[in-house]
Amino acid sequence: MSVDFEPNFSDVTETIHEIIEHMVKSVQNFQRVEHQLFYEDEGLKKRHISSVQLDEERVLAAKERVAYVVEKNSAGPLK
Repeated sequence: MSVDFEPNFSDVTETIHEIIEHMVKSVQNFQRVEHQLFYEDEGLKKRHISSVQLDEERVLAAKERVAYVVEKNSAGPLK
């Protein structure tokens, strides 16, 4: 007897990775409040809030952790 999961575990992992990527992309390019208030002051060096990039270690580590957790939870009970 076997049990099939739908979606399968690799699809679950891929979907969660896509969610992480969407979260990272969604917080990029937020303008700093100071820039919005004082936009005429071109002396402001940083116009956007710093954000994490898709290729940064913490994002890659989160994706690896997701894959690990899904894999460890995909095994059935041992006989």
